[in-house]
Parts: sequence; structure tokens; C-alpha cells
Amino acid sequence: MITAATALESGASIDSWWSDDDVDVTLAEAVQQNRDGAMDTMAGEYGADTVLATANGMGLTAMADADGTLRDLAAGDYDGLDPAGLGTYPVPVIDMAGVYATIAAGGEYAETHLVDAVLDSGGGQIRAQQDLRTNRAIAETTAQDLQFIGLGEADAMEDRDFFGIGADFHGSTTQSWYVGAIPQLSVAAWANGSAAADGGMPLWRNVIDTAIETKGYEAERLPGASGEGEDLTDGIEDDGSMDPDGEYCRAHPDEAACAASQSPTEAESSSEAEETSEEPEPEPTTSSEPEPEPTTSSPEETTSEECTSWPFC
Repeated sequence: MITAATALESGASIDSWWSDDDVDVTLAEAVQQNRDGAMDTMAGEYGADTVLATANGMGLTAMADADGTLRDLAAGDYDGLDPAGLGTYPVPVIDMAGVYATIAAGGEYAETHLVDAVLDSGGGQIRAQQDLRTNRAIAETTAQDLQFIGLGEADAMEDRDFFGIGADFHGSTTQSWYVGAIPQLSVAAWANGSAAADGGMPLWRNVIDTAIETKGYEAERLPGASGEGEDLTDGIEDDGSMDPDGEYCRAHPDEAACAASQSPTEAESSSEAEETSEEPEPEPTTSSEPEPEPTTSSPEETTSEECTSWPFC
């Protein structure tokens, strides 16, 4: 979600296109289908510094690099963090809950805190000397699009809108996680070993369902996609041209970049075919052609078969 947020903040839309190795996908598909290659392409387009600055603004405070060294993102310590590995570096679970809380709050970040209240000896609440720090981390339209991308099935929580993303990691032990939110609450669930057998979703549901029952949260609808941003194709272009057989060109065959991707041989063949396909009109004549002789033989039978080898039909 963070890399996608960076792209959206930079002007891309949820329908922008990105290369996932040998397949082209939209930004929305890259997130929903856990397309690591496309997310790496996206991160490489904007750079690790930009993605990590977005992450820190949304609530991610630290990240461990490939050697296990903890990097302080708030201090701008991005050493050893490669754009292609941003989805694999360990991060604090509580921070991920904070990131999704920012998305649920329409892009407004609120400082993570663990103390709900401080009471005096008589049980009265001591007034805080300062309020929690808040600031706008991402545009409201960006948060809206991220909610839409991660929107869960409407019947999965009794017709209650929620959004989230989960995944499994199979290393020395199996790890599963699921991070998601309803408009009022964000929860990050992480399970390891045998507890991860059913994935992170059941654990997440256990917490979120308990909170809904205890707090009495009413069901609220999420607003849907914003429609903002451009349907960029920078992530799949190569020197201004694109694979004519790729997913984008199949969906947009009339795009100039797709036409420009034709090889000279293909273009010449197409032109030659057009030139030779027109037959000259016959010269007018007043002579009548003889009528064919009558015949009693039956015409030869012809058979036709459905062609299944397009484009050779």
C-alpha cells in the first residue's frame, strides 16, 4: 500500500500500468494480486527515498535492512534499503496498524500512543499538557483510492465495508499477516509458526469483531475510487514504445505507442498487403458472356471447419 500511495501521490491513477516481469498490470491489480515485480518497478520509478519518506509520513517509524540493522526512518536513515526489497524488510507490527489508520482517516496521520489516560490518586483524569500530534500525510483522494484497492468482500463482515491486504512468508518458519481497517479502527495481525497455518485473516477478524461488539461501531460505507490521477504507462514503456502483444496494447490497440512498437517488417507487410489487396476494376464491355451449358452432375460437397488458430484464419 505504501508504494502504491507514493505512485498515487506522484500523479498516477489506480489504472496506471506497471511491468511485472513478463506481464503488465494496473496499479490496482499489482496491489490486489500481490505482484512483487510490479511493486518493485513502481518503487524503482520513484526511488527508495521517496517511498520511505511517504512511509514515514503515514506512520512507519523503522525498518530492518537485509542484515537486520534497524533503520530510523524519521531520521532519514535509508542506508541499505533497496527499492526492490521494500516489501521484504521487517517492520514493526504496530507501525503497520498506524499506516492503515492513516488511510482509514482519509490521509490524516495521528501519532501512535500507548497510554489512553493518566489518573490521579482520586481516580480523576489528569489533563494532557499537549494534544496528540497529527498532520496530513497523504491526500484524501490518495487514501480514498487505497481504501478502494483493498476493499474487502461486502459479505465478509456482515455487509460492513473494510479494506486490507494480507500475505504469507515461507522461510525457516511460516509467517502470515493481515493488516486492515474499518473506518473507525485499524488492526495489524501477525502470526508465526503453527499459528500461521490459517493465515493472518482469522486473527485479524477475532480482534476486529471483538472491538466492533465492545465499542458498538456502526457500519460505515467507504466512498469508493476518487477517479484522480493519470493512467500512466511509464512503468511498461521502453524508449517510448510498448510490447504490442502485452496486456496494455491488447486493451488499447489504437494507442500510438503500441503502433510504434511494430517492427519495420510488420509495418511493410501490412502496407504491402493493403497495396495488393485492391484489384483493378474490369474494363467496360458490351459483349455478352455465353450462358453455361446445362449439366446434370451434382455439385461437389464442401466442408467448413471452425478456425481455432487466429490470426492465421
